[in-house]
Amino acid sequence: MSTTLLLLMLLGPSERPACKASTQGWYWPMEANGNPRLAQSLARDGLLEICVRTSWRHRWTSPTVHVEQLVKRQAQRPSVSNAPTN
Repeated sequence: MSTTLLLLMLLGPSERPACKASTQGWYWPMEANGNPRLAQSLARDGLLEICVRTSWRHRWTSPTVHVEQLVKRQAQRPSVSNAPTN
C-alpha cells in the first residue's frame, strides 16, 4: 500500500465540495492545496482532482493524463490532406 493511500486513510474521509467559481483551481482532497509534495504524490497515484471551468460549467477533473488517452486522441485527429496548393 502506498504511503499516500495510508495518509488519506488516516486523515479520514472528507466530502468533496461542489466545484464552482469560488473553488476553481482547488485540489481535492483538500489537504493537497497547501502541500505540494502530497499533491504530487496523489497525482502520481491518480487520486488528485482539480476544479476547472469548462465552456459551460465547473467540474472536478484529474490534472494528469494516462498514455492510453493520448493514443485515443491521436486516432481521433483528422488526417491532413495532401491536396495540391496553388
